[in-house]
Amino acid sequence: MTLQIITAIPKYPEHSSFITVYKPIAGWKAVQYWWNPDMGGFWEPWQTAGYAFNTKENAIEDALAWAEAEDIPFYLAGYIHKSPENQSESPDYDPAQKSR
Repeated sequence: MTLQIITAIPKYPEHSSFITVYKPIAGWKAVQYWWNPDMGGFWEPWQTAGYAFNTKENAIEDALAWAEAEDIPFYLAGYIHKSPENQSESPDYDPAQKSR
């Protein structure tokens, strides 16, 4: 499977499911949304991960793994995916400038 990260929630007529994260009482969790066509249509949580995390970052990692495993797009407003070899705390990190 290939990880697909989308930058906007799917709009009509596509309305395909997507995976994201949210924070209920238990802590941060991955959640799959689907388009419910009832009452004019609305996005509805379809399924959540079975466990919660203390941090949003851990929930995102779980959601990304779920999205890739089931070939469902991942969406999170403002999320910028960095491949593992290019991760850095610096927002201006340039992998081309990486020391050898």
